[in-house]
Amino acid sequence: MRKNLIVLILWTLVLFGLMLAPIGAVGNPRFGFKHWDSVSHLVIFGVTSVVCAWSASFFKTLFARTLFGFILALSLVLVTAGFQLFVGRHRDFFDLQADVAGLSLGLLVYVLFELRREHHHGVA
Repeated sequence: MRKNLIVLILWTLVLFGLMLAPIGAVGNPRFGFKHWDSVSHLVIFGVTSVVCAWSASFFKTLFARTLFGFILALSLVLVTAGFQLFVGRHRDFFDLQADVAGLSLGLLVYVLFELRREHHHGVA
């Protein structure tokens, strides 16, 4: 359990560094795809939700771990969105949509992986 919490703390520090650093939008529209920024938000918060749920090993049930992961990851979405206003980073509705979509997809992957693992190992 301690290892899980250390990973959660380290990932949260990386997340804050990525989301609050004074950098511009990700990607280069010259290559025909203008939405790399949204893709990066989707991936970052997909990983965040998995780390949040995985770190909740102190809960016995998959539902409780997933709910904890959802609440913590959504809190991180809202906190980073709020802080970005104070550090001069651009924030728009599409970023928020990508964050929530990534969070949801990450938790879906986590739940499917855990269900498969439980099925193959007989873990309850």
